[in-house]
Amino acid sequence: MEEKGLRRDLHKLINDAIKYFELKWEYFKLDIIETLALLYTRIFSLLLWWIIIPVFLLFVFIGLALYLGTLWGKIYLGFFAVAGIILVLALLFILLRRPLITNPLINVFITAMFEQQTEQNKKKSNEHTTSTDKKSQ
Repeated sequence: MEEKGLRRDLHKLINDAIKYFELKWEYFKLDIIETLALLYTRIFSLLLWWIIIPVFLLFVFIGLALYLGTLWGKIYLGFFAVAGIILVLALLFILLRRPLITNPLINVFITAMFEQQTEQNKKKSNEHTTSTDKKSQ
């Protein structure tokens, strides 16, 4: 009699363990999908800005070159002036690349990763708290 009950309990334990690992696997897959979705949306928005801003600047610089060219009487002088402005801006960009671009991007990625880990830790602590509350009842 006891042996049948022990087998039944062992069989139930094995089934519960299988279900537990299946649920953990599904949670892992959903977590990966969520992380990839966040990553893809950030990459897409960055690429979108990397396309929009250069096109905008291109038209601004062409307009400025044409304006300066008509102001000075020769169109090519406007384009040379704008080329000089772009060269100065490029040199400033190269010199200030680390404090203006690299460090803020690193901070954004670190903050995003820590926010995600903090959310996961909160979820885990909430799951642990609810499971201990159920055990105490």
